[in-house]
Amino acid sequence: MKKICFASMVMLAVLSTYSHALFAPSSGKNITTTVGNFAEINSSIKVLAVLPMDNETAKEEAGEWLRNALIEGFESYSFYLVLNHETVDAKLREANITDIYSCSPQKLGEILGVEGLVYGRITLFKESVNIVSASVRTGARIQVVHAPTGRVIYDSQQFDNTKSLTPGGIIFASLAATGNLRNNLLKKYPLKKKVETYKRVR
Repeated sequence: MKKICFASMVMLAVLSTYSHALFAPSSGKNITTTVGNFAEINSSIKVLAVLPMDNETAKEEAGEWLRNALIEGFESYSFYLVLNHETVDAKLREANITDIYSCSPQKLGEILGVEGLVYGRITLFKESVNIVSASVRTGARIQVVHAPTGRVIYDSQQFDNTKSLTPGGIIFASLAATGNLRNNLLKKYPLKKKVETYKRVR
């Protein structure tokens, strides 16, 4: 009985570690870090999945906007094959996973058939509009994890303030802000030029 209880405690501790190791508290500054052997580990990633985004803001669409923007960014400028979000979500449903942090990166990698996982959290999305302009302040953090080892190889926290001089152009400003935030998050990622022979994984 003691052995069973101990094993259960260890498992809970492990799952908690995954949840807290990702997105540990940080400052409100723009920060990007990579592991020392990033190039070596990154080269072993062939297929990448952008997981559902955590959304700490009142803007319900913000998480999905950022997720789609990240998928577009990775599939356009990297050497990865990138799963579309419909495929990722379908596989998560089939495996009855409603909380991605309840599952280890290794297990998620097996379920999705990928070597790379992108976790994300949007922390700020504030829109402001007046007669002559609109502006959107955004903030988010992403982490790219090497699924086989569970190691965070890229960690970027960024903020952006996008302004539009189009009267009432809040939708345009919001979408532009999401794209700008994505660009900031991936600015230090060693993306390659667009591969013309790229074929999306379905």
